[in-house]
Amino acid sequence: MKTLNELLCSNGFREKTKLYIGSDSILTLRTFLDGFYDFVVNYYNYFESTSGWSNIILKESDGNEQKAIKQFFVLYDLFKINPSYNPQEE
Repeated sequence: MKTLNELLCSNGFREKTKLYIGSDSILTLRTFLDGFYDFVVNYYNYFESTSGWSNIILKESDGNEQKAIKQFFVLYDLFKINPSYNPQEE
């Protein structure tokens, strides 16, 4: 059985997310995977937000669910390398 990290890093999950979680939706992915809220908040420079990481990514992706899924994986890869990464500190 794969770890969650192995699953999220696999091409199969990234290319066919719907087969794993039931839909091509960032909100469904949120239900499947809760986590890294602070990372996303810092990445997008949100100061006070209760909308959750999936809604932030969706908003920053212009409401496009498929674009938001792709952006999730970009952010996840950054998070995996450096969980405390904050682009505002560069």
